Amino acid sequence: MNTKKQLCIAMVVHCIFLVIFTIGGITMIRMCTYGGLLLRIPIVILCFILTIYYISWAVAWKAGKKRLFGSKMVIVCYGVILTVIGGTCMGMSLHSLADSEGVFRTTITKMVKGYAMILTNKNVYLDGFEKLVKNIGEEVELDSTLYIKGELQVEYKRDGSLTLLKGTIYGKDHDERIRAYNLNYDTSVNDTLTIKREKNLSSNLDQNEQLTPFLQTFRAIALNKDLLDTEVSLIRLTYSGRQHLPFNAVNLNFIDKYGSTQLADMSQLTEYGNLVSCYLYRGKADIDRVDYIFIENSDSIISDDGSQFSDDSQGQSGVTEELDGYPVILEYMVDEETGYCVVTVDAALGTYYYSLYKTIDGGNNYKVINKDPFTGQGGDCQGISFIDKKIGFLCLANASGDQGSLYRTEDGGTTFNKIVIQSDKANVSFDLPGVPEIEGDSLTIRVSQGADGDYKGGIEALFTSKDKGLTWTYVKEVDPNNDEIG
Repeated sequence: MNTKKQLCIAMVVHCIFLVIFTIGGITMIRMCTYGGLLLRIPIVILCFILTIYYISWAVAWKAGKKRLFGSKMVIVCYGVILTVIGGTCMGMSLHSLADSEGVFRTTITKMVKGYAMILTNKNVYLDGFEKLVKNIGEEVELDSTLYIKGELQVEYKRDGSLTLLKGTIYGKDHDERIRAYNLNYDTSVNDTLTIKREKNLSSNLDQNEQLTPFLQTFRAIALNKDLLDTEVSLIRLTYSGRQHLPFNAVNLNFIDKYGSTQLADMSQLTEYGNLVSCYLYRGKADIDRVDYIFIENSDSIISDDGSQFSDDSQGQSGVTEELDGYPVILEYMVDEETGYCVVTVDAALGTYYYSLYKTIDGGNNYKVINKDPFTGQGGDCQGISFIDKKIGFLCLANASGDQGSLYRTEDGGTTFNKIVIQSDKANVSFDLPGVPEIEGDSLTIRVSQGADGDYKGGIEALFTSKDKGLTWTYVKEVDPNNDEIG
């Protein structure tokens, strides 16, 4: 082969190699900076293999005394170019790897050692345990349907503060591969959730290990404000998926989505079920255990006397139907066509959150007109009234029932404002208003002392309004059951 042809071959080979070398370097930089190991590692490896092949081929040509590299000037130029490209790529890659928050380093650390996740929603009542589980699933890039291997333990204080979370979850990632992660959160050790990759426990998803039944039961238990007495300081829940039910269970309960419960009759149960055990701590040595099985509707459970089980243990009367899957707790018809329904959309340990629905066709169809009439406040809605199609009232007590507030609308329920009811003549213990009533050309309202009031045996204060409920004037003290006494 003549010298000119050898130089042409050398130039083409050098150019091709420079392109491959540059692609490999850029890919390595992007991998260290942005991650994407599965996509970029094969490219880097391929470029590395081609580089080795190129060097080996060059050595073979050199041994054959062939002028692969051309003149000395060409050799120097290519040497400088390779050094600049290689040095730049290596420097940028090392800089990214040195970054403790870099994607590549974080990914490798997650795969090998696990990592710590700072929990931003640690109150299972205010933030919702389901939201926490969703955030964990998104963090480890698993699909929304999660599964539990072994036992899951969740522990929280009476006020909802999460203190312990232990267990192994698994599910499919975005590439349909099954991945498992061990969760460990214990506030007695530190305030971070440790997530560590586990070896794949199985090649299939076991439907008996779905986490959904636990989340449903957890939500129902949080709704049951009668579950906790004042001495309970800590609650621990355990769940192991669908399991063999104990034949001699003493305190096994059905619980529905409203938090209503009934002691279960073992003859009504199948051999297996999704059992959630609830431990109530009143002291180190005083622990009660209650087992729960979640059911969609308490009406489907038949009691011992043959009647259908229905228990309004939420302490809210008037649950007659559902709207959009939410229970209706109060209903008020202004006339034959126009009416309103208050529905419970969320709850946690006696604190309920509501939306307001309206009908203009006599109750055949309802539409939500106010998703949050109490503007973020939760409690126990105890009454609704309207004096016409525009002006109406809602009263909301706090979870303990010792005080409350009156809310007024003048646009048919689209917006509400809190109304202050107070007077120098009225005793300060009157702080739980009822709903206004029409008396002649005025409105009257009774304001009680709440659950903690003991003034004069629990008498109420009577107020009146001449401006359709905007302002209220104290009138006198009245007996809640008998004739007026003051």
